[in-house]
Amino acid sequence: MTVKCCLDEYLKFDKEKETKKFTIVDGPKRISNEKNANDSILLILDSSFNPPHWGHYTLITKSYEHYHELYPDKQIDVLLLLSIQNADKDAKPATFDKRVEMMCIMAKMLTQVLQKSSCSVGLTIFGKFVDKDKVIRERFFDHGKIVYLAGFDTITRIFDPKYYVPDTPAMALNEFMQQTEFCCLTRYDDKGDTEQVFKTQINYSKEISEGNFEPLIPKEWGSKVNVLMNDPKYSNVSSSSIRKILIQIYGSISDNPVELDNLKEQLPNEIIEYIIRESKVKSIFSN
Repeated sequence: MTVKCCLDEYLKFDKEKETKKFTIVDGPKRISNEKNANDSILLILDSSFNPPHWGHYTLITKSYEHYHELYPDKQIDVLLLLSIQNADKDAKPATFDKRVEMMCIMAKMLTQVLQKSSCSVGLTIFGKFVDKDKVIRERFFDHGKIVYLAGFDTITRIFDPKYYVPDTPAMALNEFMQQTEFCCLTRYDDKGDTEQVFKTQINYSKEISEGNFEPLIPKEWGSKVNVLMNDPKYSNVSSSSIRKILIQIYGSISDNPVELDNLKEQLPNEIIEYIIRESKVKSIFSN
């Protein structure tokens, strides 16, 4: 599907989002495996994609490699998911229509490298994982295992007891976690020693499995949290730092080789070309 078609699908959904609640704007409309439901895995990257960057791409490809190695005979597909009514994510600076177009570009990139796997782009009005998971299983993937790809901080926040009082994560997420896993990459944190930060992140699932968070987080969930070692050059890529660069070089992005090289370390060429082609860097990424 072309970028324009993705935009058209987004505009249709935006008009009816309160009733539709979820839609696919690019890629297969439904993933099915009628022969054996246990032979399918869906990797979902639920992010703001503001803009899509090498960190997103690397999280997907490394997660795919991890699960393909564990389950070489299973079908593994990918869904890029954007919540367009996420209370924690302002639509600015990049409007949702621009994000959808860039997501469709990244989806095309992924289908070219992930063998025999599809990559769909989906939109929803839901902000909570439990609500997203329910509608996805009803309308897109009603069988098999779903793995949510997220940042390490997102995973720890999902399991944070303060969000479930008077219940506990074990109570509130019990049904959700039965067929769900999480996967993330180690991420650089400038607040402390990098080596120690990575060690803490890598050991997180082990800490859960040893019962160190019980009764709030069941030790059985340890096997459902996978923390993979990141590529060092992508461990500190962030959308906010990318937007700052885009704002700084607005108007000279195509003829400033030093700044452009810095941008290429964080953004795929296809996304850079989209931004240049649109010629709206300031309107998309300004504060």
